[in-house]
Order: sequence, then C-alpha cells, then structure tokens
Amino acid sequence: MNNGTDTSEDTPEVIEQDIIDQTIEVGSGCDWRGSGVEPQWHNPKSIKAYDHIDRHHGPKLKPLNFRGRAASKNQPQGQWLNAQD
Repeated sequence: MNNGTDTSEDTPEVIEQDIIDQTIEVGSGCDWRGSGVEPQWHNPKSIKAYDHIDRHHGPKLKPLNFRGRAASKNQPQGQWLNAQD
C-alpha cells in the first residue's frame, strides 16, 4: 500500500478462477506411499488430505496473504475460492 491507497502492484492478480480439468480426481489415482493410513480423499474435512490446502490456499485467506509466500518462494501461489472444490 502506498499512503493507504491500493496500486496495481499492491493488488494480487487473479490468473484462473475456474477448474481447468474436472476429470482429474483428488489423489491422482497413484498408490499411497505415505506413512500411516491413506488420507480420506473423498472427505473434504479430512485434515490429513486437505490441511495444507486449507491453511495455505483456502478461501478464508485474503489475497494479500499470498504476497509474502509468493515472494519468498519465488513461485506463483494459488487459492481455492470454494472449499468444496
């Protein structure tokens, strides 16, 4: 922010708002190789499956929350706008 007003460089850019390929299913169909029991991919409230996505990319976050992470990782950061997706 510059003197309390937004400028174009202060506003995150929305790249894509739609699901690009609805045929892709969560879990990718690969055999589970992680530790413990496989996550409950079918359950959107599963902490093991979706905690990272919810905390770091979820709809409750404000777009400006991504600025620091994008800068520190030098990679674009995405956000889920609908928790059911």
